[in-house]
Amino acid sequence: MIPAGVAHAVTMDGVSTRSLYIEPSAAPWFPVRCRVVAVSSLLRELLVAAVDVDVELNVEDDFPAHGRSAAVFQLILHELRDLAPLPVELPLPRHPGLRALCAQYLAAPSIHDSPTRWADRLHVSERTLHRLLISETGMSASSWMQRACILHALPKLSAGASVTAVASELGYSTPAAFAAMCTRVSGAPPSSYRARVTTQTQG
Repeated sequence: MIPAGVAHAVTMDGVSTRSLYIEPSAAPWFPVRCRVVAVSSLLRELLVAAVDVDVELNVEDDFPAHGRSAAVFQLILHELRDLAPLPVELPLPRHPGLRALCAQYLAAPSIHDSPTRWADRLHVSERTLHRLLISETGMSASSWMQRACILHALPKLSAGASVTAVASELGYSTPAAFAAMCTRVSGAPPSSYRARVTTQTQG
């Protein structure tokens, strides 16, 4: 979910997508920051139906307020409003030095890195670092780093990499330690992402 007026870029790999543009006045409750949500089966089918609405109408026509198309869009808004965000959002801070450290970490995350090193690099105390990160991202340093590790791991797991290989790349001494962190942060064990790949391949 991307709020109106937010500059953004989207990168996709091996997926199909559909976009729905919502007039801001139709959803005053819309989040003010980008948000990743799980699309329910109902919402998925509603989005497919919404894409076909333009085919049914002339550009200058309006659909009846109580017709099927209006009902589809109203139900989409209800579904969107009730969706819970997934724990994969990773906001970047505005502070130039801290933003640069975050970008470096995203490129090569490791659990052996630490808020202490970041604070030293910025010539501030760890307490100041935590306060800065929380004020600009809403997350503590440790939470931000764990989320970055998850975001780095999920594409690799989805591509078929083993849990052991991904855990080792991130610096975990055992796959079990990585699995525990992944389950705690993302709500699902890393094996579940590889299971989806196996199922898709076999199907």
